[in-house]
Amino acid sequence: MKSKIFERIRELLVDKYYVPYDDVKIDTVYEHLDIDSLTLLEIFVILDKEYKLTSSNSNISDEITIGQSIDNLLAGN
Repeated sequence: MKSKIFERIRELLVDKYYVPYDDVKIDTVYEHLDIDSLTLLEIFVILDKEYKLTSSNSNISDEITIGQSIDNLLAGN
């Protein structure tokens, strides 16, 4: 499930927010991609709807890695 969510996040970042594909890795910190907290919230709302997962706004931060954010998302479900 983690890899599936990662691929969806990568797809959103590349297609919707024009982040270079090679810059999006599981250990990349969102802040290094110039992604702000509002954009992150939008991404996680999409993930919540698509995967029926519930995220806490307190777990969403641009200072953590993509992998950590996925772990936080999965830990809450």
